[in-house]
Amino acid sequence: MRKMLFCLLLAGCISLSLSPSAAEFSDVAEKETYYEAVSVLSDKGIISGYEDGTFRPMDKITRAEVAALLIRAMGKEGEKAPKSIFSDVDEDFWGKNYIMLAAEEEIINGYGNGLFGPADNVTYHQIIKMLVCMAELEEYAEKDGGWPMGYVETAYRHGIITAYDHQRLQNARRGNASATRGDVAQFLYNTAIVPDYNTLTVGNREYHLGMRAEELEEPDEVLPSCYGFDWYVYGTDTYAPLFAVGTQDGRVVILTAAGLGFSYLGYKAGDTRESETSEGMDNLKVDMNDGNIIHAVKITRERIHDSRLDTVNTAKALEGESKMNFHFTNAFRVYHGVQPLRWCDKAAEAARLHSQDMADKNYFSHTGMDGTKCGDRLRMQGVAWQAYGENISGGRRDGVEAYNGWVNSAGHRTNMLRESYVFLGVGSGYNHESKYARYFTQAFYA
Repeated sequence: MRKMLFCLLLAGCISLSLSPSAAEFSDVAEKETYYEAVSVLSDKGIISGYEDGTFRPMDKITRAEVAALLIRAMGKEGEKAPKSIFSDVDEDFWGKNYIMLAAEEEIINGYGNGLFGPADNVTYHQIIKMLVCMAELEEYAEKDGGWPMGYVETAYRHGIITAYDHQRLQNARRGNASATRGDVAQFLYNTAIVPDYNTLTVGNREYHLGMRAEELEEPDEVLPSCYGFDWYVYGTDTYAPLFAVGTQDGRVVILTAAGLGFSYLGYKAGDTRESETSEGMDNLKVDMNDGNIIHAVKITRERIHDSRLDTVNTAKALEGESKMNFHFTNAFRVYHGVQPLRWCDKAAEAARLHSQDMADKNYFSHTGMDGTKCGDRLRMQGVAWQAYGENISGGRRDGVEAYNGWVNSAGHRTNMLRESYVFLGVGSGYNHESKYARYFTQAFYA
């Protein structure tokens, strides 16, 4: 469990409106990546600049100064600290309390010979280890290989550092270099804020990007995805909520849920998402046909959105994404008090064939190039229907995104919520030379 002390001091930072005084440093331009971090931490009194109105983001920062930042961020400034255990940290040294409080919290340690080196510049590897320990992730770091690269890997997986930082710190020379004030501010801000963006609560359990797959419960169903990993799907018995996890290399890289029972950044299904564009808000999926209420959430790491996506389109992957779309549609129905639909293999085949036909012949229509409509295609697969409906989608990245697109289209949404329908089959097709590349079709019937 992450230290709740972060929440005590930094609560509200996500929606914080930056005051002019918080961003007054003459050498911190708004275009800089660390601008928001410096502004927020300055506004909270965690960091400060110099009398000449500068912050000096490229200057180095000492180990004692870092200890002070960490203790302030934890809201422990002013607490009485034990006597110094380091021979080079005198009792009357200005940073003694900060250093010893940080040592008591097991955030920092010395060089192993009774020395702490308070005046030494903190290195990138050192500050990353301190922050990983501060976030209580050291167990992950040790499993990832320990000092120093295990801590770098864990910091990256949990959002403390970016992909760029992760790449450059693979170089030991860079990792042992003195960290800049701007980078330290950004890393500290990420440690305190980013975990909230990366955490989804389902029931009374927290799940977060970067957690180990071995910590997950046994899923109801395992479905292949177009991302190259498997979806672990939960909640298909009641759909309240539906919850799915994607793992890659033994780590969680995507979290998604729909219906009652999930919480993200304090929001849940049925709440109205704020109109602001602050980080994390776009992960909450809203229903524009129902007052912009939240109906689902999808949290991903940017590194899974790369060129590989367009090559993972095997029949199994398309089938898995189609089944994900089916489950999310049922969660939407259950949330609105409508009975879930039953899966039909024959309807799914009719839907798949139409999706692939659109992909191969590069068109987008409910009417096939041969003049057939959904009812005809269902009969051709041996389905005897009394009523039917069809949704089609083109260009959506996966089954969840296709579902969200239909929620926000009045006619498609009506099909998904029609009480008279009993069965649903979903099928996907792919052709990289067609206009939309990936196509989804839903075939409903009673």
